[in-house]
Amino acid sequence: MKIKEIQIDGIITKKDLENGNLILLTGRPAVGKTRTCCELFKTYSKSFNCLYFDISGEESAYFFDYKNIKGVVNDYMSSIEIAKKIQYEAKHNVLRVVFIDYWQLLDDRKDWFLKILLEISWSYGVVFVITSQLSRNVEKRKNHLPNRKDLDSIGNLGIMARKQIVIGRPAIYSSLPIADELKYYVYKDWSNSSILQDKKTD
Repeated sequence: MKIKEIQIDGIITKKDLENGNLILLTGRPAVGKTRTCCELFKTYSKSFNCLYFDISGEESAYFFDYKNIKGVVNDYMSSIEIAKKIQYEAKHNVLRVVFIDYWQLLDDRKDWFLKILLEISWSYGVVFVITSQLSRNVEKRKNHLPNRKDLDSIGNLGIMARKQIVIGRPAIYSSLPIADELKYYVYKDWSNSSILQDKKTD
């Protein structure tokens, strides 16, 4: 599998913002998906109209200074309620980036919801950054990175995402006092496949 290590500011590129995109941000449990989403929201909400949906209803509170931040939705909402809010903002307020954290906790309308998000992205140029959890199978490998089978387990979200980004957290697997930094790897980027380089992930 071809992958490329990037920095956090490479998750959403200028090209993504121009064309709209569906970006999958994934990794094993407790690896830093919510932390990354919150940092991205803080950055992009300074310049653009953004929305952040925390499906868990509580995890993002650890990364924001206060709860009532414009654009952050901590209360649980169904996929239908979320779709209505996103559609309204896209039509009336030039919505640019939407973060949906904890995709795996959504109700059973995931495929319908994904179709709606794709239509909004294509119609309005909205960038969607969606987090979903992988299994802990990666912990059995020397490099602690997922392979294609792990990513395929996400289903249609993994298939339809134009960009797949996996988070790695070396500190989890080390007994040494190393810095708790996150690593970001692009596994797929349909809009810019030339950036990928070979790395073994099995």
